[in-house]
Order: sequence, then C-alpha cells, then structure tokens
Amino acid sequence: MSRAVITLIFFIFALLLYLSRAKKFDVAHWGAHQFTSLSQYEDRLEEIEREISGLPRASDLDARGTHGFHSNFTPTADSNWISLSWPQGQWVESIALVPTRINTQSGTFANYGFPRSLKIEGIDMSGRRNVIAQIANTRLDLRKGDPLFVEIDRQQLRSIRIMPTDLPELMDKKDVRGFSLAECFVFDQGVNHAPSAMLQASFSIDGEPGWNIRYLTDLQSPLGPPEFGQVGKSLGWHSDLKVLERDIAWIEIDLGKVCEFDSIRVFGARGDAPLKGPGFGFPQRMIFQVRNHAEEVPRLLWEPSHELIDNPGYNILPISLPPTKARYVRLTVEMPDKPDDLSIARVLLSEWEIRYRGNNIALGKKVTSNDGYESIPHDSSRIWSRKGINDGYTSSGKIISDLAWISGLSRRFDLRVERQSLIEKIVEIRHRSQQVVNSFLITILSLIILSLALVLRRTLRQSALRMKQLRMSISSDLHDEVGSNLATISLLADLPQQGDSTALKDVQRLARESSLSLREIVDLTLGDRPRRPLVERMKDITKLMLCDHEWTLDADVSPELNPLQRRDLIFFFKEALHNIIQHADANHVTIRLYQDQESIKLVIADDGCGFDFDSEKSLLTLHQRTASLGAVLLVESIKQQGTILQLTFHVNTKSI
Repeated sequence: MSRAVITLIFFIFALLLYLSRAKKFDVAHWGAHQFTSLSQYEDRLEEIEREISGLPRASDLDARGTHGFHSNFTPTADSNWISLSWPQGQWVESIALVPTRINTQSGTFANYGFPRSLKIEGIDMSGRRNVIAQIANTRLDLRKGDPLFVEIDRQQLRSIRIMPTDLPELMDKKDVRGFSLAECFVFDQGVNHAPSAMLQASFSIDGEPGWNIRYLTDLQSPLGPPEFGQVGKSLGWHSDLKVLERDIAWIEIDLGKVCEFDSIRVFGARGDAPLKGPGFGFPQRMIFQVRNHAEEVPRLLWEPSHELIDNPGYNILPISLPPTKARYVRLTVEMPDKPDDLSIARVLLSEWEIRYRGNNIALGKKVTSNDGYESIPHDSSRIWSRKGINDGYTSSGKIISDLAWISGLSRRFDLRVERQSLIEKIVEIRHRSQQVVNSFLITILSLIILSLALVLRRTLRQSALRMKQLRMSISSDLHDEVGSNLATISLLADLPQQGDSTALKDVQRLARESSLSLREIVDLTLGDRPRRPLVERMKDITKLMLCDHEWTLDADVSPELNPLQRRDLIFFFKEALHNIIQHADANHVTIRLYQDQESIKLVIADDGCGFDFDSEKSLLTLHQRTASLGAVLLVESIKQQGTILQLTFHVNTKSI
C-alpha cells in the first residue's frame, strides 16, 4: 500500500475524530437525537427556560423583618405542629409555607427548621379530621428558601394543622430538631385568609427576638414583597430632609371621592448599600389620619400599639382596619428612621396601598406632601418622588397579587427541580452516546491498525519477492551477458596464435561489452548512482558492437527511465544488435529513437539477408525483453532486403 493511501486512511480517521468532537457537527449529539429521548428532553428544557423567564423571582438578599414561628427543640419531628383556626369556618383552596432564613456565625441557613416531609390535616365543619395534603420530599437539597405551594380541593374548614414528619437536625446538632416557618398563606379565590386565623402550636418560642407565633402571618419573610422583576422609574418616596429638620413629614393620597377601605399596607425600601440595608428609612413611628373634605380637620385612623414600630425590612407592614370611609388618607411620620447619632434622619417608603377586599384603591391617585420638591434623582435612570409611593412598584419590581407571587415562586422551584433532573438525564445520554462514538472510533482505529499491519506484512513479502526476482534477474543477466562473453573469450584464448589480430579484436570487443553489461547491472542495483544519458549509452554500445558495420543513430529524445526499464531497453538493444552481427550479414544498420505522441519508439533497420519471421519461434529473447518493458514489438523481415524492428513503449520513471 502506498504512502498516499495510508495518509488518506489516517486523514479520514482524524476527520471522524474531529467531527465526533466538533460543536457544529457533534456525532454523539446527532446519534443521541436519532436514537434516544434527547430531543424531547432538550425541547422540554427550552420550555422550562421560557416559562421560568415569566415567573417572579425571590429577592436576592435577606429581606429581614421578623423570623417567624419556631417550635420547641425536640429529638423527633412528630411532636411539633402548628394550626390555623377559623371558628366560623373558612373556604380553602391552596396553602403556602415559606421557610425561615437565618444568618449565624456558621453561615446562612435558607431552610432553617423546614421539614423534609410533612402532612397537612384539616377539620371540616362537621368536626371530621382528614389529611388534605402530604408532601413526601420537599427537596431541601435544591430548595433555597423557596416557598412550598400546595393546591387542594376547595373545601370549607374550621382549622388546618401542619405537621412535619421528617425534620433535619438543626445546624449539625445531633438529635436536636426544631420546626420553623417564616410565613404561612391560606388562599381562597386569590385572597390570603391566614392573617384572620387563630394560631396555635404544640410549643412556640415567643420570648426570643424575632420569633413569635403571630409573626407566622405578618407578611414578613426573607422573600421580600410580592413583586415581579420589572422595575419602575421611581423607587418610592424620599422625604425632604429640610422638612424633617423643622417639622413633621406627611404625605396624603386623594382617592378622588369618599371610598370604603379595610386595610393599609406600607412597603419598606430595599436599600442599595450595606449601611442602607432592607428597611432603611422606614419610620419608627407613624400615624394615619383621614378626612372626607379638604377643609375638614383630619381625624385619627390608626396609631401603633407600641411606642416604636418594628422595622419590616424590605417587606410589608400590614395594618388591618375596621371598615372605613374617607376621601383623603394621610400618613404622618412622627419619628423618622435614625439608626444612630451619626446618621441623618430620613423617611423612605417604596409603596403605600389602601385596600378594599384585597384591591389597592389608591393606585395612581393624586398625592400631596409637605415636601419642597417633586423628585430626587437616585442614579442616571431612577428617581425618588412622591408619585412613586402609589405607582404599583416597589424598589425593585412591579407589585403583583400574593397568590400569583407565592405560587409563581413555588412553580419556579418545581421547574428548577425538573430542569436539574432533565440536565442530569441529558448529561447521562450525551455521556453514553460519546462512549458509543469513542468505542466505534477505537474499533475503526483498531481495524485500521490491523489492516495496516497486514498490508505492511504483505508489502514486506512482496518486497522480498521482488528482491529475489531482482537477484535472479541479475544472475540471469550475468549468465547471459557476462558469462557468455567470458566463455567466448576463453575459447578464443585457446585458439592457436598465428599472428591474426581478428581473435584479439574479438576478445577486446567482448571484454568491453562485458564491462558495459556489468556497468548496467551495477546501475540497476545502485539506483541512486548517476548514470550516463540513455542515448550516449546506446551510442557506446553501437560503436562497440557494430565496429565492423556502417551505422547511424538518430535520437530526437533521451528519456529518463527507471533502472529496470532502462536495463530491459539496453538489453533489448544489445540483443537486437547481437542478432544483426550473428545472423543478418548486413552492411548498414539504421537506428532511430523518437517520441510519437505519448509513446517512445525505437526502430532498428538493417540491409541484411532477412529471414522468415515466426512470432512463436523467432526472436524469443527479444520478446521476453519486450514483455519486461511492457512494450509492443513489430517485426518486418524480407529476404535479401533486410529486417526492421519497431519497439513502442511508455516511459516509466517510477522508482523500483
């Protein structure tokens, strides 16, 4: 096999290897698409990515506020429970639980005290207890404080009891477990009824800062406010610092007419620096006043039960009210936020809602305040303004319903879990497919190596055979040319010496002829040895062998032949001249070497006696040389007129 073929085989193998790895034509990926479920998994993965992009995202920082509910420390899970009750009954169609996130010296725990598995029981209006939901695996390995949203068949219940069935150990403490929840939602027709429920638990740690059973429904959790990541132009309301220095800051919403409302929600600001964290600027004390007419003296609607308001962080401060009717609602800051003596007192609120049956009736209404400006720039694209306090946007997103928000966050988590499972399956399929391709390539490479080994063995055997044939050819040439000449020389030497110089000339001629033959044989065996041009060598032979004849040699070309073809042509030429010397009885010999199209022609003509040519019996040695040359020999002989030999062959320059 030639080097070109071997190179081509290795090139094809390298191309297959490259294609198996190339991203634009991944053979393993293509095969996996054809013979596995990979395409379905990838299509589903794309659907998940599209759906996730349209879902709300939890705040990327701890929104602070209250911690929530914490049970007693117990060695088992089944002794911990918490219940929400409505003596008159409550319709329920979904429940949501938000894990607690705490920061300690050991790190941040996003699912502190959240069970691995749990069940929810309900007591209906007849007093019958039923399991309405059971969660076998909450996937704490992937949950990053994400809420758990459970849909149930809509039913009227007196109470709901949440019971963990498997609690992880708390912060690497062996045999110590605790049940904790940051927030609980109970929805029916989009309204959260958990704040109206009576709360009970097997045990609640209410004396520690941030922990209390009533914090379970205060709408404050690590997740932040119910928002979708579509920021508005305004961050909210930033009170005028000059007003705070000399007076009490207030802001008022004109509902346009006397309206009924039943609750108020105030949203803390996000903060954009470590010292301005969640809830920065939230008033330490504020009151709400209402009036029906512009000239009317405002009357008190709500004031805090404690001296100071607990900062909700980046969360909601919900305020339940008795049914109230008014047109103007005023928020008056009696004590602004001033964390320490080095800080400047200020008020920052991202949103203020006035709600009736779960709807914000203050959205986009006219806002007035005792500030001396309309807006304050925050950065190149966003501002603080009094109109931003009821534009429907928090500091970082558009406000959406609690149900859409909490169910969307839970759906995002479910999709993340599914995405993780799909990615693992896709990786496994691609890995197996790549293994199959690699095994195929290894098999192909093994077959190529085996084939090359067999071809190499065959090539070596053929080379050995050619070498043997070459040696036999050299031996034959030595025997035919040199041996016969030496034998003739020996016979001539044995003749009586009578002063005749003819025998001596014959001896000289034969010696020279033998020398030329040996040179041709040496040229054949030493392929790299410089050789005389073919035409000059033919002239030397003619001059030597036809020394007693008249001859002419015309050559239009002097082709470069490989050693074997050159040898066969020379021996053919010498054999033809030898026949003329021995048998033709010719006086003149004409030799011509020329090119006819793509062939080389050698024509040898003599004016000898001629002979009856028989293609099967005549000139056998010449026919053998013709066959070795791969040539065609034409013979034309007429008695008493002479003989013409025409040899036609193609030049072969290929090395032996």
